[in-house]
Amino acid sequence: MGSSFNSQTLANGLKLVTRNVDTELFHFEVAVPFGMDDELSPPTYESAHALEHMVAKFTSEKYPDSVLNSEMLDSLGIAKNAYTTPQCTGYYINGLGDAFPAAFDVVLHALASFK
Repeated sequence: MGSSFNSQTLANGLKLVTRNVDTELFHFEVAVPFGMDDELSPPTYESAHALEHMVAKFTSEKYPDSVLNSEMLDSLGIAKNAYTTPQCTGYYINGLGDAFPAAFDVVLHALASFK
């Protein structure tokens, strides 16, 4: 099984590092170095959690409709979620290798041109 690493810097400054592995499954995760998980603090009441999941709708200029995004990813068998910790906020998708190009396109556009 071969593997290789690739990196790309997006127009918005985010740097993507990917590892290509010949396999039938994929896991793609983005961790942004900004986090907060004190959702019970009076000034932030659930704001971190709300923003975390709002971004996980993967909306962008190319894919502006969060419901259609979710339905499309679901139809490809993609599992998706988001999380926040004190150090970072993360987003991930998992699925069969065949679905990776379409799923990655949705996520990449959300990172490059979030709406």
